[in-house]
Amino acid sequence: MESKEKKEKIKQKYMQFQVLNERLQSLQEQHNALESYLAEMNSLVSNIDEINKSKKPAKILIPVGSNIFAPAKIEDQDKFLVGIGAGVLIKKSHEQTSQDIKHQAVEFVEIINKVEEEIKNTSTIIQKLQTEILAEQ
Repeated sequence: MESKEKKEKIKQKYMQFQVLNERLQSLQEQHNALESYLAEMNSLVSNIDEINKSKKPAKILIPVGSNIFAPAKIEDQDKFLVGIGAGVLIKKSHEQTSQDIKHQAVEFVEIINKVEEEIKNTSTIIQKLQTEILAEQ
């Protein structure tokens, strides 16, 4: 009877181990996506800063798809149209736009930190379970 209980206990721990490994993989994927989006936000701030500093009118290339670009001129480098949802755009200054993006970036850093902490905690639990499973075999 004791052997059967021991096998059942090991089986339960192994199932928990598998679930936690799947959770860890999901967290790591989420972390990578958040890091990628944060890098995109930082690049966006840099891009609007460059547009703001350029001579008037600024000549740019607008990507229209698959390595095809259309030449364009930006007449007012201090104004940007920002999407707020449902296809609605509002006009914002360079400073407002930049601050909005930087605020979002700070929020993403906080989320990334929480995900990193959860990854650390989950990894610790996985290591503990792995040690217990190996010790009980």
